[in-house]
Amino acid sequence: SPRIGVSYLPTDRLMGFINYAHAFRAPTFDEVFLTGTHFQIPIGPGIVNRFVPNPDLKPQTTRTIEFGGGLTFDDIFQPNDQFQVKASHFVTWGKDFIDLSVTQPEPFIDCNPFIPGNCDGTTNSTNVPNAKLRGNEIEASYESDRLLIALGFSAIDGENEDTGAKLGVLSPDQLTLSTALKLPEFDSILGWRMLAADKFDKVNEASEMRGGYVTHDFYVAWQPTVEPLNGLRLDLGADNAFDKSYSRVFTDATEAGDREGGPLQLVELELAVARRRAHFRQLTRQVEDALAVDLPDHGDDQPVLRVDRDADVVVLLEDELGVLGVALTPGNSSRALTTAFMMKASGVRLKPSSLARALFS
Repeated sequence: SPRIGVSYLPTDRLMGFINYAHAFRAPTFDEVFLTGTHFQIPIGPGIVNRFVPNPDLKPQTTRTIEFGGGLTFDDIFQPNDQFQVKASHFVTWGKDFIDLSVTQPEPFIDCNPFIPGNCDGTTNSTNVPNAKLRGNEIEASYESDRLLIALGFSAIDGENEDTGAKLGVLSPDQLTLSTALKLPEFDSILGWRMLAADKFDKVNEASEMRGGYVTHDFYVAWQPTVEPLNGLRLDLGADNAFDKSYSRVFTDATEAGDREGGPLQLVELELAVARRRAHFRQLTRQVEDALAVDLPDHGDDQPVLRVDRDADVVVLLEDELGVLGVALTPGNSSRALTTAFMMKASGVRLKPSSLARALFS
């Protein structure tokens, strides 16, 4: 998978770049042998959309060009603070692009939902002979000794170039806003994150359109720096704290604000072994990065599939850690494990219609 890139820094504050890459990716085991339930619709005796295997799935090859630029300003309001902004645009051309195909009859129109099994559907991985994706990303952040504010926007679109049909891996335009308060005297940070998704209309049929939604998450992280607790880390998060119900892409099923029906879902506590005692700035960045889900992928990395809608725990396997930019190597295994714990403890819920990555420095 060759890649070439050029960066230009005319000043200390300004940077421009352009990258071009070829990539080859074989289908993963999960993509070939998808099993389990994708989603359910509570109408009549229940409508079930099930994953089905596709043993004929082929490897995909992609060509991607990306360009953009960024600005950095230091010592704006106080010493050692920093403001950064970055914008980029990418285009990907794929051959035998691995996409997600959802077949779901529409209740009362295509089928009778009160006849058991009459409206059941299927989801499987398929190859698109010629696919094209394009997208934009904008990121801005301000960081000081006490505060971190980050704003992000992502948009992705794509289609089957032979038929013009929209691809199944698309997601709605999304805006994220997060803030974190640093408490170094307690070796802790407190944070809030908002995700606002626009109405999803990148569809082939009107019935596939979904409304927009806004969710809020809260989290706290504690990483003591004194013995004998040095190297331990505790994460606590509240996912979708205001119990917002919404529908995700490719499902008619409502996503309840929490899986148990209460006003708040409190995810379980986790202890993880850190790779080494990190600077407090790095701790803050890692927590934010662990929550950076639903960002568009350029098609070169594999999607992380949530194959069971009812699962409360996401288990990250070694190949899935690669999607998050983390590799299990002798010098990096503890970092990978820490990332996996952070993702679970932060209440991250991965789904087939989203591609996830963590942006570690």
